[in-house]
Amino acid sequence: EVAQNIAMQAFDAERPFVVGVNGVDGSGKTMLSAELHRQLEAHGLPVTIVHIDDFTQPHSRRTASNDPIERYYNNTFDIDTLRKAVLAPLVARQLGSVLLRHESPHDSSQVVEHSYSFTGSPSVVIVEGVFVFRPELADYFDTKIFVDIPLSEMRERAIERDVPRFGFGVLKKYLTRYIPAQKRYLEAVRPFDIADIVINNTDWHNPYVVERGATNAQQATT
Repeated sequence: EVAQNIAMQAFDAERPFVVGVNGVDGSGKTMLSAELHRQLEAHGLPVTIVHIDDFTQPHSRRTASNDPIERYYNNTFDIDTLRKAVLAPLVARQLGSVLLRHESPHDSSQVVEHSYSFTGSPSVVIVEGVFVFRPELADYFDTKIFVDIPLSEMRERAIERDVPRFGFGVLKKYLTRYIPAQKRYLEAVRPFDIADIVINNTDWHNPYVVERGATNAQQATT
């Protein structure tokens, strides 16, 4: 149903239809974006997915603050480049290819590249990631989708997903950086309220579209 509604709007649009997919860490944004990609292509639409994780600041900027919340919320992602290089040109119908080079977030001595190609209408561009409904970006999206889970579930998924890869030390980052930063974002931006579509993904196997006016996952667990 969600993909069908997006497809109908995309076919009527005069430029690429831009969809924002947002949620806290581990909410299922990437999986939802991949599924939307599959379904929209089945409707005959070219689809490009843009990941905010591809837009990271240099190490010097990411470590400029001693406040771990500030470092994640304001210093990790290059919001300005995402806006200037991708979103603003899309809205202005300036299409083509974008090649980005930036310092690797894992090794500051290495440079990584990401390229995106954007075609004319009808087509869809999905921008997915944390914090993407910030005021600097929100107005560029034609449809905003928020993937909602409780912050307690965010921690549980970190144990399941990240501990096997990075060890138990990663939980300290969740407790001191990621979860507090998401709390700040949820309170400041209120993505549940400004989204056009909210999907409750607390249960991986039974996600559902939330009716407007319903309680969000954070409130439901407090």
